[in-house]
Amino acid sequence: MGELMKRKFQLPRDNEKVKDVHIFLLVCSECVHFQALDLIYRSSAIERSTELAQSYADGAKKVLQELPHTTARDQLMQLADWAVSRGQ
Repeated sequence: MGELMKRKFQLPRDNEKVKDVHIFLLVCSECVHFQALDLIYRSSAIERSTELAQSYADGAKKVLQELPHTTARDQLMQLADWAVSRGQ
């Protein structure tokens, strides 16, 4: 790739080489992406993250309970529940 850049992509086949490199990089990054997802799904990361999110939501709702009862407070409590359940 460095050679191509030095000669400023002047040879006829240079643009094709760039496309080939780009496709290779896309395929490689996709493989890494799938490997990462496989590791996540085979671990307990999703369950642990959901539990952590639920504990934060429960804490937020506990604090919200101390505020006067208003529509805004109710909506914030619903938002906390939604934030945890949206990925399930």
